[in-house]
Amino acid sequence: MWNEVLNRLDRVKTPQRAIESWGGLAGSCVLVNHGINSVYRFLSQGQHYYLRIAHGQLRHEAELLASMAFQRYLWVHQVPVCEPIPARSGAWVVALDQGEDIFLAHVCKAVPGSALQFDHQDSQVYINWGKALGAFHRVATQYAPGIHHYTDWHQSLDELQGYAHLESTVIQEELTQVTAHFFQCPQTPHLYGLNHGDHREANVLSEKRQIHFIDFDLPCYHWFMSDFSRPFFQSIVQGDVRWTQHFHAYLSGYQSVMPLSQEVLHEFSWHIRMKLLEIYLWTKNNFEPSASLPGAETSVGQCSMAQLQKAIVDQTWMLAVDQVIFRKSMCKDFPFFYQDECLKSI
Repeated sequence: MWNEVLNRLDRVKTPQRAIESWGGLAGSCVLVNHGINSVYRFLSQGQHYYLRIAHGQLRHEAELLASMAFQRYLWVHQVPVCEPIPARSGAWVVALDQGEDIFLAHVCKAVPGSALQFDHQDSQVYINWGKALGAFHRVATQYAPGIHHYTDWHQSLDELQGYAHLESTVIQEELTQVTAHFFQCPQTPHLYGLNHGDHREANVLSEKRQIHFIDFDLPCYHWFMSDFSRPFFQSIVQGDVRWTQHFHAYLSGYQSVMPLSQEVLHEFSWHIRMKLLEIYLWTKNNFEPSASLPGAETSVGQCSMAQLQKAIVDQTWMLAVDQVIFRKSMCKDFPFFYQDECLKSI
């Protein structure tokens, strides 16, 4: 299981060795997050940077170089992302031997802000978030990968098919429906391209009304609606309705840069359904049951496997989501899936 491999990282000596390649100040390395990537903050010449370390079996060097090339392109074109920084040797990725293990390190300059949540009273924060994501996608439509290769949604669904044969008929049928749906979706340049790949609240920082995107390890070719819908995933699964108060501000900001038709907005729930299958099946087959769920963390907790399974099987949340997106009703009229939490928020 991957959590066993990741826990072999020496969290003191290996990060310190890594930051030396970037001129890091000795003793300044502080652990920020430990998961599929271990993230550390450190100082170099008075500037804060973030070091990311991944096991070489989980993140190949070519994948990291590709993600950083995309990130550099976005940064050069003034998308609000953190700037990738090469090591003093000029290398973008540094390999670190630790016994029989190899860990890969790369660094980005720190950007201001804290993880965005759905509790701001200033709607302009969410408008600006939508605008920033729209700018991200607009620039992404012009990106040429060159020598770099990126995963796509086909590969994700192919991997899930390998896990699904051990699952219940309900989950197998859901995967079949989701797969059939996406195979018939148009891949026009305005709708489809290279996504951030992990655009959740924890990877969006806000400082007053300023937005920055971080964590670029998972860019993939997908419909832009995948990125657009991703920040709402955990709230929907957990029945936290605070997102409903800010969705249309976020949407209006995005629409000001990348207009969306009603037909495209109807794809929102399909992307949540796909993400449910991805996180549930991948985690179940790669991590011990007691381990944290990768890609499901936010400052308000984590989706449990039981919550993920419930949302796959009980899809009454879809009606609630449509009611929000298309302004069909107020929170108090939501179906049973949300009703208890909705009433608490009124």
